Amino acid sequence: MKNIFKNTSALFSLLCLGSMTPVHADAMYLTCTIDEYRSLKYGEPKIINGKVVSVPIDGAAWSDWEPTQKGPRVLKFTLNESDQTGSLFDEQLSKSYKLPMVTFQPESILAKKSGIKLSSSIPVGSDTYTISRIDGSAIWDQKIIPDQYTIQYSGQCAKSQPKKTLF
Repeated sequence: MKNIFKNTSALFSLLCLGSMTPVHADAMYLTCTIDEYRSLKYGEPKIINGKVVSVPIDGAAWSDWEPTQKGPRVLKFTLNESDQTGSLFDEQLSKSYKLPMVTFQPESILAKKSGIKLSSSIPVGSDTYTISRIDGSAIWDQKIIPDQYTIQYSGQCAKSQPKKTLF
């Protein structure tokens, strides 16, 4: 009888320990439809002492929200909360990106990737994605030219099911 109690006690301890592990250990799949944008030009290039620098624009303000020019844009995220990783597939560009920074907060998910260098004279921009865990709303901040120009997109995300792609 003593051994049964000991085994039951050990099993109960394991069950309690298991209940403290994260519940989001599997990948999460989100499909986001981006359908509005606005822009902000808040700096302009000037040559000062032989160097190109960004000078702030007084009174810079966001433009009004408008529908995206080429119709809705679909972004598909694969996110893993347990190891804070993720990837993004942009359907319009047919291109996948590894997201080097993904942070899960109680009410939102934040992901970031560096942009593409447009030329040797234009610095690299960056993209930041913020997805609400409450209502699925999404904001995509795209810094085209750092310290000068930003485009902000908005849309809605929904959970999606993974595709079974192996046989």
